[in-house]
Amino acid sequence: MTTIEGLLSDPPVETARLRFLRSRQGRKGGDLVLFWMQKSQRSLDNPALDLAVYLANALDLPLLCVFVLCEYPRARDPHYRFMLEGLKTCAQDLRSRGVGFTLLKGEPVEQILAAAAQAAVLVADEGKLLFERQWRDSIAAKPDRPDMIVVETESAVPPSAVSDHLEWSAATIRKKISARLPFSLSRGKSNQECCLKAPPGQQGGDFLFGEGPLEAPWASWALPAAERESAKPGQRFGALLRLQRLSLDSGQDAAMRRFDAFLHSDGLERYAQGRNDPNAKAASGMSAYLHFGQVSPLRLAEKALDHSPSAAQAYVEQLVVRRELALNYVLHNPGYLEYESAAPDWARRSLASRDPPPRVYSDGELEAARTEDPYWNAAQKELVLNGTIHNYMRMYWGKQLLRWFSDPAEAFSVALQLNDTYSLDGRDPNGYAGVAWCFGRHDRPWPERRGFGTLRAMTPSGLGKKFDADRYADEMHSIYTLRMKETL
Repeated sequence: MTTIEGLLSDPPVETARLRFLRSRQGRKGGDLVLFWMQKSQRSLDNPALDLAVYLANALDLPLLCVFVLCEYPRARDPHYRFMLEGLKTCAQDLRSRGVGFTLLKGEPVEQILAAAAQAAVLVADEGKLLFERQWRDSIAAKPDRPDMIVVETESAVPPSAVSDHLEWSAATIRKKISARLPFSLSRGKSNQECCLKAPPGQQGGDFLFGEGPLEAPWASWALPAAERESAKPGQRFGALLRLQRLSLDSGQDAAMRRFDAFLHSDGLERYAQGRNDPNAKAASGMSAYLHFGQVSPLRLAEKALDHSPSAAQAYVEQLVVRRELALNYVLHNPGYLEYESAAPDWARRSLASRDPPPRVYSDGELEAARTEDPYWNAAQKELVLNGTIHNYMRMYWGKQLLRWFSDPAEAFSVALQLNDTYSLDGRDPNGYAGVAWCFGRHDRPWPERRGFGTLRAMTPSGLGKKFDADRYADEMHSIYTLRMKETL
């Protein structure tokens, strides 16, 4: 008799990505294989989906993919719209591979347990954030669930194959990742098709939303911007979401078109030379696609290295090493949302003894970019307008918040909340590690500076040595002013 455990002895994906949780009641049988998609919102280059297809074919069962639309912590309307647009195209692609797709609304644990009632096996992609892990742990703890396999999909190199502890910095994790990356690249492709088609009513593309079609929830995103994107009661920020316009098309096809255009316009070379200059427009624009799992980081790394191994080094450093340092950070530091856990001891001691900052701005002044620093204002305007900040300016943005608050814990909280509210790639390990870096994480002590203590300082004059900061500020101010007039 074919068993799930036996099938996992030679899976089509890297074994370090798999965590097998046997049914606690030894449950047997089932009418389908269920794939809970959350972090990996793509139909290609998806280890969790590849494993689910493999199991469905081996068990001679149809495969159903379920996505649960829920109140995701700190997510706002632009984030949901981008996600749903990508899921629409993902479901169409799943249908072409014989995979059913259902979109449900509600609490994830309840919805997945109900959907898994008739499943022979449950495959779930892995979540790194604390509440995502709690969802999966809650399902795993239920005695009546089927066999469950959690599959890592967010990394180029599986974190479990790299480190079992909180890494100090990029320097301590880089060699470990580099040693494993070639093997992960060799196991990166599968993309099988289902032998059995999904049963009627569960065909890919037939979106279900409870008892209604996808158009029911989708209609809620078609409200006038002033109604749809105003600040939610009880939330600290969000009053300016009405100004945000996203220039990205959503979905895996859009992501790959954008990345191919980046590669074939000397993007890797431009990135290596101008990645710290927002005026150079040298970024690949992949961060939002990576956040929603619409593109595989392993696939991006493979394409970059195939295109130009030498020119790709700077890009792969950020895509793989720095991003996976962030995954390590949230996996091994469950207090990543709290200043006391995010900032290392040496940084907290230094900030506690520093001179008082020259000024503290109100929430409203910060959100509306009304400070005395035109460069910080420009970064905040970029965040509000576009749902992103250039990476170098994001570091400067966080460092100035640190300098302006007498209580570093308050500065940390404001940085997290502003980024999560306005950034399309917020609510993400990369964002949490990035904010923590501004407060000393993954860094070392530096010579003491007023307002910064012994943390690495970033100043307006320092920006001027890197790029034309006035040009950047003028551009953001012009766009912001025009957008304000349009929305009056």
